[in-house]
Amino acid sequence: MTTAVRNNQRRRRKPQDPTKWVWEFSKRLVLICSVLYIFGFFYACIVMWRFFDFTYLGTFIEQSSDILRTCVFGYFLKAGIENVFKIKGNNSKSEITPPDGED
Repeated sequence: MTTAVRNNQRRRRKPQDPTKWVWEFSKRLVLICSVLYIFGFFYACIVMWRFFDFTYLGTFIEQSSDILRTCVFGYFLKAGIENVFKIKGNNSKSEITPPDGED
């Protein structure tokens, strides 16, 4: 087998199933929300310290925490629902097929 054929075989990607794309997307979404929250927090602290104006600190913390909380709660809810369906799927498969060694 030539090197070109081997490289071509390595480059071929298996098609992803739609659930994997959603799973990866939700992980990225939570990561992006977390990074934006941390960046916004430090940016706000620097700006408030620079201008010596802390009147909006409470509002900033409240509003940005609500957004992050909603994002993380949605991710946990989605993961919990997926786990329930995975467990049900595994249980139904194990009931249909007997374990190895039993007839």
